[in-house]
Amino acid sequence: MNKIIHMVRSIGPTSMPWNDLYYGVRFLSPGASHIPIEVNRVFGRQLCKWKKCNNRTYRYIDSSIFSSVCRVREIYQRNSTKDVATIVHIHNPSLFTSALLIKLFCPRVKIIVNLHNDWRFFKVSQKIGLSILALLSDYFITVSYAIKSTIPNRLTKKLMENSKLSSIPNGIRMKDFNDYNNNGSRNKVMVMVARMVPQKNCFFAIDILAKSKCIEKLIWIGDGIQRESILQYAKELGVAPKLELMGIISRKQVYDVLNNSSIYIAPSKWEGIGVANLEAAALGCIPFLSDIPPHQEIATNINIKTYSLKESESWANDIDCIFGVPFKEDRHKRDEISRITMKKYNLDNAIQKYIEIYNKDLN
Repeated sequence: MNKIIHMVRSIGPTSMPWNDLYYGVRFLSPGASHIPIEVNRVFGRQLCKWKKCNNRTYRYIDSSIFSSVCRVREIYQRNSTKDVATIVHIHNPSLFTSALLIKLFCPRVKIIVNLHNDWRFFKVSQKIGLSILALLSDYFITVSYAIKSTIPNRLTKKLMENSKLSSIPNGIRMKDFNDYNNNGSRNKVMVMVARMVPQKNCFFAIDILAKSKCIEKLIWIGDGIQRESILQYAKELGVAPKLELMGIISRKQVYDVLNNSSIYIAPSKWEGIGVANLEAAALGCIPFLSDIPPHQEIATNINIKTYSLKESESWANDIDCIFGVPFKEDRHKRDEISRITMKKYNLDNAIQKYIEIYNKDLN
């Protein structure tokens, strides 16, 4: 059995990037994973810490670039005596320095890299890191088919020539939705689950709220650098009383909000495949997604529309139309979206594909 070390830039309440995958592999393939490593500085010794993410508490190693390489080398040497291959699974482009050093001091370690977002929108420094990681990697995995198409042609060609490139779309945990149903009526509430950063097109969401004649409230789950600017913009448009900022809450609380709300919006300018989009759809909260390629991929798979970011009025008009649909028809539509989403985006299936790659001979 090959042994995996997840290496991340930050341990936090993320979706697929590390904790769902790490937990899923531990459950489906016990003993395959080492403790994840967070690399957050250049120098300093490693520390063992605990953090709660997505309703689970994880042990992880807080480390610097150099202490992370030392830890990987210790694990690599220990595994080598047992004839076990060591795989380092990297989730952030800034970790290319660690990957270079690992390959230098542990040449037989296998590097797997995840691309979690649209290549075109990374910073120049991140693109350089991704390019290096692509060249170093023994396998390069994107979290949607749409993202794979954004990788520069020269790198795509090189990865494909060596059979090192594939896509494994993100997924959701089916058992998380066992306690929810779509039988009741929904509040005329719109939900957004997003960091308050430019990528998420925050002010566009406020425009939709201002132009809708039916939505009584926008519940915003998440926080970020644009929080105060969003509040100010909502005041300027006269919709601040309709805006409820919940900040960062547990995933269970997110599900409760989505299960009682009618509409979910994701007007992102770029994206990977946001797990919150899939969770909303699975809970029957109808998603309104921007027409960027990863959202179009989701929309095709679950039979919904996407919307242009050129103007917000069409979003508001179609959202308002939802409330004119008879109850039985509305419930049937929500049931269908939920059923198809859970069929197409089962996290266990995605994790099983990762396990198959982990167990491959990556020589």
